[in-house]
Amino acid sequence: VSTQSTWECRVSLIKLGLLEEEVIIRNWGKQKIDMKGWLVISVVGGRRFQFPDDYILNAGTSVKIVSGRSVTPQADINVLPWTHSSVWNQYGDICQLQSPTGEIVSELQQDDPHNDSPLEISDINTTLNYLDIRNTSNSSIPMNGWTICSLASNKSYKFLSDFTLPPNSIVRIQYGTSRLEKDQSDTEHDNIIELWWELFQPLGSNGDSLQLVNPLGQVKSRRDIINTNQGRRYLSLPDEDEPQIIGRRSSSPIIEERPTNKRKRGDKTP
Repeated sequence: VSTQSTWECRVSLIKLGLLEEEVIIRNWGKQKIDMKGWLVISVVGGRRFQFPDDYILNAGTSVKIVSGRSVTPQADINVLPWTHSSVWNQYGDICQLQSPTGEIVSELQQDDPHNDSPLEISDINTTLNYLDIRNTSNSSIPMNGWTICSLASNKSYKFLSDFTLPPNSIVRIQYGTSRLEKDQSDTEHDNIIELWWELFQPLGSNGDSLQLVNPLGQVKSRRDIINTNQGRRYLSLPDEDEPQIIGRRSSSPIIEERPTNKRKRGDKTP
């Protein structure tokens, strides 16, 4: 999706490559443009690239701004290095071209290029007050701009801009009046990073739908909490004989108490 200002449509963004770590700007006009004071902005990452004071974008030419591993030694005047670190969020970002007067002249949005997101809501435990987000990939994922949303309570948890989830790891979001103590029987606890949401209950008391939303507002994972029974919630409607209780793995079975029709001694038959 590309938008341009009517103020100056002769220069615009024509490509944003999230995986390639590059952005291309073209001068469509018949005159050269002094790029002093112009900025390229990563909206999700909040980073900015400022053109060199002496840089001129000639008429009918393009300039490529590269970052991350795309930065290599080169003498091409039409390729400008930004930084050796990654700039663009690989799961969706927005690039803006800002003029020296502060006006957004051109904007280009790139959606998530991945077919399937490696991030998922893998577990919800309302007895121990936590929810887990799992990174199923072999790469670290910057969580800047990612949000967990509760549709019932309208509350959300936004990850810190500098938080990165390592490969094949879990981030555990805790909430409520008491923090979860580490379970030594959990063999995967070394791969769990614990973060804190809030002191109060952020989930709906009569069921909820939790969504994991990427920086562009796209829902990448969803888990529904449909039923409530003494503080325990179900991800789907349980079968009558097999309640599907969501909780931490345990070597011993979980026993759910059920109401019975047996009358106590002394009860009168209605």
